[in-house]
Amino acid sequence: MKQRNAALKAVSEKGFAVTEWNLYLDTHPTDMQAFAEFKRAVNEYKLVKESFVNEHGPLFNTDICRKSWISDPWPWDYEGCGC
Repeated sequence: MKQRNAALKAVSEKGFAVTEWNLYLDTHPTDMQAFAEFKRAVNEYKLVKESFVNEHGPLFNTDICRKSWISDPWPWDYEGCGC
């Protein structure tokens, strides 16, 4: 469970960075260094998200295949989910 939570935290952190760079670029569209950082953040997010999905199951409905939909545990099946 701790490994899953750590992986989920990493996904959240990378997703936050992508959002922040995106907001910055909304007001500074010509900052090419920021755009390079945005692209780097997007690539890192994709990697940690893919790793999470492969190890722990889907995060979003777009990450689901038929097999995992049937056989994977539901979010409330994990201990300590706060339900």
